[in-house]
Amino acid sequence: MLLSVASVNGLLTFNFSSSNFADIPYNKELFSYILDEIKPKNVFATTFMEIAEWWKKRESVEITETENGVSVYFPDKIEKFSLSLKGKYEMTKTVDVDSKIEGSMLVFTNVLPNTRVNIILRKMKKKKNPEGLVS
Repeated sequence: MLLSVASVNGLLTFNFSSSNFADIPYNKELFSYILDEIKPKNVFATTFMEIAEWWKKRESVEITETENGVSVYFPDKIEKFSLSLKGKYEMTKTVDVDSKIEGSMLVFTNVLPNTRVNIILRKMKKKKNPEGLVS
């Protein structure tokens, strides 16, 4: 489950607050087990309040189509933001921000407030395989 969530930069929550933590005998063992499982992985552990604040920042990001691709405007500082590109495109970023392209995912880190990123998209050319067929 952790790998599946990580592959899409998803969110996985564990809520132990629905009852008194000590009332359920296996809670401490389960909590310790979960922490041991996620510790070696590159995960972001946080509170529900911090998640709510991040969602507000994410919601304020403006993504608009341009003639050559996409423009992304970040009105607030945001520590990590990912865009997934659907379709057969190659992308190039045109503004220097901390980011990396991982397959069809563009991941921004430590973006400062009032930053605009213009991403140029080009359709990938169809490749011919050894039999001469287009794929």
